[in-house]
Amino acid sequence: MLITAPSPAFNSPPSVNHYWSGSGSRRYVCKRGVEFKRALALCAKSAKVKPTKEQVSLWIKWHKKDKHQRDIDNILKPILDALNGIAYLDDSQVTELFVEKEQSTQEALEITITAKEIQ
Repeated sequence: MLITAPSPAFNSPPSVNHYWSGSGSRRYVCKRGVEFKRALALCAKSAKVKPTKEQVSLWIKWHKKDKHQRDIDNILKPILDALNGIAYLDDSQVTELFVEKEQSTQEALEITITAKEIQ
């Protein structure tokens, strides 16, 4: 399964550092995080992605437009959460993860999801 999330329907994944809002013990996903999850879910549904019960491997390629330095691991949580219930039932099913980022003229994500047979 391939999900391509191009700009402008898609914005750069929020960093996990800015994904959560709240104070004290109350935490919730920030507005930008909710918008990102919704946009990625729509892209997945338009690609006819269906949830699987199998273990999955994900290949994520992030085409990054801006020149800001960003840690590649900080974009993973929002992406994995956004695909819960859409590509898999729970992100605990992800057993392999490959992530790549590259400078680009247009912001986009490419996500390839491969179901793996449970042994």
